[in-house]
Amino acid sequence: MAIQNNSVKRAFQILETFTVDSPLQGVTEISRKTGLNKATVFRFLKSLEDVGIICRDEKTGFYKLGLRLFELGYRVPIRDNVIQQMHPILEELVEKIKMTVHLATLREDEVLYVDKIRCRKSLQINTHIGARYPAYCTALGKSMLAHLPDDELNALLNRQKLYALTKNSITDPELLKEDLRLTRQRGYALDDEEFEEGLRCVAVPILGYDGKPIVAISVSGALSQVSEETIPRQVELLKEAANRIQKQIHANKMTLRDFL
Repeated sequence: MAIQNNSVKRAFQILETFTVDSPLQGVTEISRKTGLNKATVFRFLKSLEDVGIICRDEKTGFYKLGLRLFELGYRVPIRDNVIQQMHPILEELVEKIKMTVHLATLREDEVLYVDKIRCRKSLQINTHIGARYPAYCTALGKSMLAHLPDDELNALLNRQKLYALTKNSITDPELLKEDLRLTRQRGYALDDEEFEEGLRCVAVPILGYDGKPIVAISVSGALSQVSEETIPRQVELLKEAANRIQKQIHANKMTLRDFL
C-alpha cells in the first residue's frame, strides 16, 4: 500500500509541474522541478500517456496535459454547494465596485483561484479559475496567511523560498511577518505591485467555523483604480460581501477541510 501511495504522489508531483506559463515540458525540466530522476519521470509520463492524462506534442517532442484530464475536470461540481452560493454575492460585488473580483482558497503554499467575475470596464487581468500562484505575494494569499496560527505560518515560511516576482515582492520572511501583522490589524491585505507591475489588489479573508481562513475575496485593478482614495470604500464593499459569505459558512459549520 505504501508503494502505491508513493506512486500516486509522484504522479501528482509531475502533473503539478504543468502550469499556464509552462504548458509544454521535457523530461529534463520535469526531473529538475520534482527532484525525481529522469528514468522515473519518463516511466510515469509513459503510464500517464497510456491513459490519456498526458500527451506528447508532435512538433516539439515535449509533453503536455491531455484531454482526458480536461474531461475529468468537468465532472468536478466546482460550482456546486458553497461556491454556487457565493457566486451571486460576488456578482453583486462586481456591480457595485466595477472591478474584477476573485475568490481563492489556500492550497499548501499557494492560492488556488476557485471563482472569478470579470468587469469589462476594469483592467483585464490574466488569471483563470484553477490557477495557482504563490500566497506570499498576492493580496488573496496574504489575507489568509495573516490568520494562520503561528506554527502553521512558520512551517510554511521554513519550507518555501520567497523569490521576487517584481521589485516590490517581499522576500524577507521577517518583513513578510510584519506585513501580515499589519494585514491582520487593519482587516485587509494589499498587494502593491508585488505580483505584477502595474497591478494593485485588495483582499479580505473569510474565516471558517474554527476561526481559520477558508477563502478570500479580492478586487484587482490598475494603480489609479486601487489608490489611497479608493481603498477604504473598496474594503468596505469587500467586507460586506465577506460577511454574507461567512454567515453561510458558519451556518454549515464549515472548515477548510470541508471546503476542499
